[in-house]
Amino acid sequence: MTIRTTTLKAQARTQFFGMPACPRCGGAVLAPTASALVNGDAIHHQWSCEDCACEFSTVIALASHPAGSFEQEPRRARNGEALCCA
Repeated sequence: MTIRTTTLKAQARTQFFGMPACPRCGGAVLAPTASALVNGDAIHHQWSCEDCACEFSTVIALASHPAGSFEQEPRRARNGEALCCA
């Protein structure tokens, strides 16, 4: 039951506040450590979890760029969804 509760909290945080949860431990990640606009059509965020030191990246496609029309880089996800760290 605890795992499900943690998962629901992480989903709510991502959905309502745009902040991903750590893909390893589910901990709160409040702000990206770095952000970059790439080719004018995507924003790349780098994140670091203070709880478990997991580092991961997310990619957000801008509205003016059709979703799914650019190549996905390794260990990154579109529209703010985090992929598991190594």
